[in-house]
Amino acid sequence: MAQLVTKTLALQMRDVLRERILTGVMPPSGRVDQSSVAAEFDISTTPVRDALRLLERDGLVVIRPRRGVYAVPVNAKVFRDVFDARIALECLAVETAVQHIPEAALVKLVALHAAAAEMLARTGDEEEALGPIDNMIHDLIIEHCDNDVVRELMESLRDRTDWVRRLAAKGTHSYKLAFAEHCQLLDALRARDVATAITTLRDHLRCTRDHTLAALAAHDITPEGETLP
Repeated sequence: MAQLVTKTLALQMRDVLRERILTGVMPPSGRVDQSSVAAEFDISTTPVRDALRLLERDGLVVIRPRRGVYAVPVNAKVFRDVFDARIALECLAVETAVQHIPEAALVKLVALHAAAAEMLARTGDEEEALGPIDNMIHDLIIEHCDNDVVRELMESLRDRTDWVRRLAAKGTHSYKLAFAEHCQLLDALRARDVATAITTLRDHLRCTRDHTLAALAAHDITPEGETLP
């Protein structure tokens, strides 16, 4: 039987269920059986219910009174709205992060990029070589953003944007293109060039957004998304 050992039970269950949604173990529009989840971890349904309320706040589940709880359906319009908000917030974040990211952190990221490029040249496998570092530069920007509100809002958006990207663009995400754009952004950060960093980041995020929307369209996902039971 699975064991839970840290944090409050509600927070633990939120993390477990979030991971299942983000990785596709719980499919979009899939019903979440609270009793089954509680039995799996040998707990009452109360922390499961509290966890689902937290996930509803994060936009990852939909609670239908007297009808059940469902993993959020794929919705192209919601994705665009959320990702456009992310673009605005992350560009605001990088404006302050440029001057706050330690040089040692940037040097370390340069070394990781170099190692990833060497692995790509050796193996030819984009996902294996570049996947592990795909979000590192974005994490670094948010970590060193000098605005606590922006940082909190970014964290609340990231799950939803990454989830849709993973579902829609699985097998089609261009790690190589993103890697090249990340290298350009890294150069701007090392130069402490605020204007170039903002422009490069905005262009990169818009490219990611448009790529994902195209993938959603290819999967016949309408702007309104799927219909819940």
